Amino acid sequence: MQVDLERVSFIDSTVLNAFVNAHGRATDRGVSLVLVNPTGHVRRVLSMTGILPTLSTPDSGD
Repeated sequence: MQVDLERVSFIDSTVLNAFVNAHGRATDRGVSLVLVNPTGHVRRVLSMTGILPTLSTPDSGD
């Protein structure tokens, strides 16, 4: 499952928590959760928190 973040300009700890929880639930069901197209603030937050490498793939443009 891909979550396209191209049009998202802001995220906070609530969204980060939702992504981490969704990733855990998806993994439990044998499904991949991948964040694609993060830009600007969103990309910085995901990178600083260490979530970006976990929830992105090398071929997703990240």
